[in-house]
Amino acid sequence: MNIHSHTYVPIENTQYVVFIEEATDVYSALRALATKIRPCILATVLVVLSALTMSACGDDSDSGAAFTVVEPAEDVLPPATPPTESRANSLEKVAIEGQVECTRYAALASDTPKAIWDYKLGPTAAYFHDNGVTLNHVLTGPENGEYCHRDCRSDAVDWSGKAGQTLYLTDGTPGMDRTRFVWSRHEGHGGAEFNHLYLLSPINQATDGDGDSWYTASPDPAFTREDWLTTGNLTTPTAIARGTVLWSNHALVGFRNGLLGAVGTGNSGDSFPFLMLDGRVPMGIAITPNNELAFVATWNTATCRGELAVIALQSRDGYPYMLPNHGFFTRLTLLGYVALPIAAPTAVAATLDVAQWNWIQAPDLTNPDERQSWMNREPDHRVAQAGYVLVTSRDEHQAVWIDITPTMQWIEAMYLGTDDNFQTTQQPGWPLTFAQAPEAMPVVVHTEAVNQPTVVVAGYDVGDRAYLGADGLFSRHSYIATIDGSLLAFDSSALMRGAGEAPKLSDTYSLCNNPTHVTYGNGMPRRDEMLFTCRGDRALVVIGPDGTIQRTLADDRISDPIAAMNPGTRSANVITVADYANARLLNYQDGPLQPWGDDVFSNQPDAGSFVYLGLLQIDGSVVSISAAEVP
Repeated sequence: MNIHSHTYVPIENTQYVVFIEEATDVYSALRALATKIRPCILATVLVVLSALTMSACGDDSDSGAAFTVVEPAEDVLPPATPPTESRANSLEKVAIEGQVECTRYAALASDTPKAIWDYKLGPTAAYFHDNGVTLNHVLTGPENGEYCHRDCRSDAVDWSGKAGQTLYLTDGTPGMDRTRFVWSRHEGHGGAEFNHLYLLSPINQATDGDGDSWYTASPDPAFTREDWLTTGNLTTPTAIARGTVLWSNHALVGFRNGLLGAVGTGNSGDSFPFLMLDGRVPMGIAITPNNELAFVATWNTATCRGELAVIALQSRDGYPYMLPNHGFFTRLTLLGYVALPIAAPTAVAATLDVAQWNWIQAPDLTNPDERQSWMNREPDHRVAQAGYVLVTSRDEHQAVWIDITPTMQWIEAMYLGTDDNFQTTQQPGWPLTFAQAPEAMPVVVHTEAVNQPTVVVAGYDVGDRAYLGADGLFSRHSYIATIDGSLLAFDSSALMRGAGEAPKLSDTYSLCNNPTHVTYGNGMPRRDEMLFTCRGDRALVVIGPDGTIQRTLADDRISDPIAAMNPGTRSANVITVADYANARLLNYQDGPLQPWGDDVFSNQPDAGSFVYLGLLQIDGSVVSISAAEVP
């Protein structure tokens, strides 16, 4: 359609003359108007121009792309009351001057999940800021975080979203919900020419008229499992983790009684496998990038020592144990424990020299040609050969690196080595334990003094898509954040090569006070960005592998942030923040929403800016969150 000369539009007793010189379509005209006319007026112009389109082109809904005007919701959420308790006593629960006292250690390990989480999360902003923190008030987005373009509720051919677990404190009842963090529906993979619906505010119960919320539940369906419930009173898990590269639909959760089990999202065919880590309390969990293994940092109250439980993972759809898979866990096997030179581990991360970002079909290694492809290490047919686990103890001021190259090389040798080895993997009793295969045992290679470490990152290859660091900077380093605001970068490239050499401190960066959580990898706008939750400053900080801060979210609606993640969906980058003090989740849009690169919606934040989208009130103080894409 061409609109020649000019169009005269009277609006609310005000005469606007809109000149559109040789505009090729209504969308181009609206884009020209969008920066010049208030949204309420632009909406009227949209109606007029749409009528012009219909008269010139006939009733053809697909004749041209549209531009959707987005009205901000009423800003009704006031600034949050800042925390008044410093929680300084959380730093004295277990150790005095770096030395663990076993009586205190055992008492905390047997205490409530609230006591354990309060210990792990440490001091609030009141501990670091006597006069409080000056924060912004982020602009408000659309009502309930909903963006609707064209006939957005018509039948979609593509839908996507993130769901998972919200952990929260209770008075002895189940403390984990299955939450939908974001959702979107699309007529096609493209921009303005297709219908798009974005639901960017979190929910944890099925909603009338929302057919994509059926799988949400409060509490999580895991608490209906009789086999789980027979192990003891299950309330709030003490640890949770998902893989950070491949799909990783299921999370692993650990409970105070030693139960370690798998929980899912929606359409995930949950089978809820679990095992017991008897006599041990899970304090942190890490899963390798491709879901091969899990590492659980535990407290052994009988020996007053820390141990690293090593768990073999198997996924549905024919994926062999301990080979790359999409994280729909059906079986868990305890391989054994690695004795740690610390008693009270509080954080753990794991990485491998292969980070498989492409979808991998389950390999049929009984097929000689398929097995040969893996032996030749062809693209998307590679078994990791090296890697490491990083464990820290905040109150013992220690960081420990464990070389898992022996484990990975053993796995490769069993599947791709001699025929006798391969036949072992096909028999009942596989996988073997470390007692049966001691050559597979990981090895502690280095311990380093670090003042009050809180959260850790183990870098890996970020593939060929969006990244910040050049020359594999992220993959060469492990990172340790400290309670006093430093981020330490250690060159760990030798461990990634399987050389077994100690990492070396390469840089120290300024971060924030008391980082309590970090998200990286899958879901982040750039795969080597790290999103730190800074409880001590009531802020979220995104930092690159070179220590450069990319953006900071500091909104006065957030009282006491203890965890955050980026559950994006189809061009929508969203940050979900868990607020301990106010017992709620808050969603924020991170940069503009541009479906498949198109400027479809008005009132979009600039890159590096944020928009508040909505919140979900939880039945107790939130202590952690985790999500994956719903299949």
